[in-house]
Amino acid sequence: MSGISLQQLRYVFAIGGGSTFSEIATDLDVTQSALSQGISRLEQLLGAKLVEPFGRRRRLTAAGERFALYAGRVLEESEKMLEAIGEHREGRSGRLRVGMVDAAALYLFDRSIAKFHAGNPNVEMSVVVDSSAALLERLARFRDEIAVVVSPAPGFDTIDLRSETLHLYGPGTGVEPASWVLYPSGSHTRELIDDGLRTAGFRPRSIIESDNPAIQRQLALLTGSWTVLPP
Repeated sequence: MSGISLQQLRYVFAIGGGSTFSEIATDLDVTQSALSQGISRLEQLLGAKLVEPFGRRRRLTAAGERFALYAGRVLEESEKMLEAIGEHREGRSGRLRVGMVDAAALYLFDRSIAKFHAGNPNVEMSVVVDSSAALLERLARFRDEIAVVVSPAPGFDTIDLRSETLHLYGPGTGVEPASWVLYPSGSHTRELIDDGLRTAGFRPRSIIESDNPAIQRQLALLTGSWTVLPP
């Protein structure tokens, strides 16, 4: 059945509380005339008498009491609905899908992720760790809302979150950089490193590739290789 408003539900539910028309009208910020007309239209729509005189007050009929029971449930659920929508609109609930390169997720923004989760318990946050190219592809397909990647990211709106200096590490002075442990070929970070090394006159030959800085550092030490890593 259509045509029943939440305001009409409030009218009947309030009468069930034993208040006078004057008190109900004041509480609901309507005139007594609007209150009376709203109930009359509802009774016409339902084809049942919901309210009857009781001295100087009004009380619910048997049909009205049954109606008020359901009205209370609907009003309670409507309040929950409005609260949920408000939380979603304000970013306090819902789902947030974030893509991150491993360095960002592991040690650059790990505390930020934990802080956001603690401060927004009603937000379902998922973090996908992948290469910059793969994350930008996910972003283009709307599989994630935001992505934290290594710049550049042409075609996307970007904000610089952090600038990180990369340093050249080797086994010692006087040792020719013959072998390298570097980020995977084709990754954004590797492209930046290759450009920088070429500018410095190096033509690196990588024997091991890894997208994990900690693994690169350890393997470089074990094999006596050169590497380019954050400090």
